[in-house]
Amino acid sequence: MILLWKKGQASALDTSRLAAGRDIGNIIVQTINGRKPVDMTYDVTFALVAHAFHPEIKIIRK
Repeated sequence: MILLWKKGQASALDTSRLAAGRDIGNIIVQTINGRKPVDMTYDVTFALVAHAFHPEIKIIRK
């Protein structure tokens, strides 16, 4: 499993205007199918829990 972090998602909690929110990024989860990474369907909570309970899983900044 691969966790990728990519910039470009604004926080909806910082300001009253979404476009003015700070960039908190987004997580992409992939699995390897043969030799090719394939995107997986996931919930954002998954990345938080994976990071909290499995700190050995690296989140790759892209």
